Amino acid sequence: MSKLSLCLSAIVAATCVECSKLVLPSCPAALAVGDFALKGKADLVRANWNANTVGILLGDGAGGFSADRDFSTDQNPSSIVVGDFNEDGNPDLAVTNSGANTVTILLGRGDGTFAPGARVTTDTTPWAVAAGDFNLDGQLDLAVTNWNAGTVSVLLGNGDGTFAPRRDYPTGANAGALAVDDYNNDHMPDLAVANYADNNVAILLGQGDGTFITGAAITTAAAPWAIAAADLNADGRLDLVVANYGASTASVFLGNGDGTFAPGSILAVGSGPHALVVADFNQDGIADLVVANADSSTVSLLTGIGDGTFAPRRDYPTGANPVAVVAVPFAAALAPEVAVANFIDGTVSLITF
Repeated sequence: MSKLSLCLSAIVAATCVECSKLVLPSCPAALAVGDFALKGKADLVRANWNANTVGILLGDGAGGFSADRDFSTDQNPSSIVVGDFNEDGNPDLAVTNSGANTVTILLGRGDGTFAPGARVTTDTTPWAVAAGDFNLDGQLDLAVTNWNAGTVSVLLGNGDGTFAPRRDYPTGANAGALAVDDYNNDHMPDLAVANYADNNVAILLGQGDGTFITGAAITTAAAPWAIAAADLNADGRLDLVVANYGASTASVFLGNGDGTFAPGSILAVGSGPHALVVADFNQDGIADLVVANADSSTVSLLTGIGDGTFAPRRDYPTGANPVAVVAVPFAAALAPEVAVANFIDGTVSLITF
């Protein structure tokens, strides 16, 4: 299997309440959501792996989208984060380019278009990017995992769309997905990094000055590929859920509130889970989970019980090889929907459960 684990296929049939597709070019590898035209409506941005672009799809608030408009990145864009990096009130984009060892900054104009911004150098093979205020100066910073280097690069923002030179921290072999949040309740953002080849999650505890120290690692099942943080058992402490690509499971780790985690439930999902998102899909006040299964071309919906456990999954069909998923109310429905990027057939599926 290649390090990207993207060109995978197989179809498992299922039925969804509502499912439509947007046909897009060039292997969408990542998705993010933002109000890029400042109209109070959810828009989509996806990374086009083969085309070296990101594409903007402006939402109409009723579940429809405009024709996409593309903006150039460097080679093989693999992930996207949305944030106001130059503090002008317009959402901007930071895009990792796995084939170029860079992050492309695209500055939003507030009308759904973007101007080229800074080009930031990372360590080898940047894979995932997240934003946070790591030095507590009120300006957004970036954390980027580097697959081949086994590191995370921290880039402190200057508040004008540029970033200070990176500082690299070791994580583990094949550093991939990451989640930024306060895992030890000290009001400073921390990092959780999934190390695909080491079968673990590295915890890096933020010191509030833009630096990090190594915390206690978490052992996972085979090949952890995606990670998310949420309070899954309503105890006021952040928990982690990890999609294990090699085991076709998701693991729940219940937070102790001090940066350490206890094992929780092991969840059966579809084949080759590649992405996940936590949201309250049935509007009962309890966090639910959706997992995109790359090998079975499905998403699994797991309804939360409220104690960190979940009801058995229900599977819904997507396009071929779903590799990214985001939750957002695209239309008038109160419950969140999901958008799923299907790498092989170049589509995005919109699903309402």
